[in-house]
Amino acid sequence: MDLDVADVSPQPSTEQLDEGFTATVYLNVQENLKLTIDEPVLLEEPASSSGTLSSLQHLKAMMVKRIGKLEHIMTHLIQVNKNIEVRLDKHGARLIHLNN
Repeated sequence: MDLDVADVSPQPSTEQLDEGFTATVYLNVQENLKLTIDEPVLLEEPASSSGTLSSLQHLKAMMVKRIGKLEHIMTHLIQVNKNIEVRLDKHGARLIHLNN
């Protein structure tokens, strides 16, 4: 009499995986999406053309700084996404990519 031995190694249920995912990764992503702005942007009508140039230079400097912050956040979120994909692959799950 031949009996096949099945693999009975314990694996967490899908529900447990979902709870772990929600408790760790989802909260990290939510935290990273919060963007605090330290400096308010006030646009004023300048008194002269030299004031306009100064205002534009100041505005450009602020925009470059904020774009840098956003690029840093996006880089971090891309890394978080890669880590999520690795974790899902370990459990045999796949992310669904939506294309516009």
